[in-house]
Amino acid sequence: MSKTFSGGCQCGGVRYQVEGEPVMVANCFCRDCRSASGGAGSTVAVFPADGFALDRGSAIGYTSDAASGKSLTRNFCSTCGSRLFTDQIESFPGMVMIALGSLEDGHGLAPTMNIFGKDMPVWAAVNTALPTSDAMPG
Repeated sequence: MSKTFSGGCQCGGVRYQVEGEPVMVANCFCRDCRSASGGAGSTVAVFPADGFALDRGSAIGYTSDAASGKSLTRNFCSTCGSRLFTDQIESFPGMVMIALGSLEDGHGLAPTMNIFGKDMPVWAAVNTALPTSDAMPG
């Protein structure tokens, strides 16, 4: 039986569900994630997109080029600005990256790796016991 995770934005205007197990949970420190989060980086869970559905509201997307040079679209609530999920990921077709902090109950999910470690700020609080890659794993 597969799991279903629910999440949404701070104001409650956008709600989503994603079903299944993540194929990857990671802390990403690429410049793009640092800029989008306004912090040390992002913690994301990557799921097959066919298990993802918006339940309420609509997110507003911003498309940019990732460190790989390939495009992706980050989605936010247009009312409160909460970062929710990334889709249309050219490097990972058919996948959606859920911002772990937008999940209601993501406590069972924990990062298993750090990626773009070469871009990690010296002030970042990082679990150094996790394997760290200088790029996106293949």
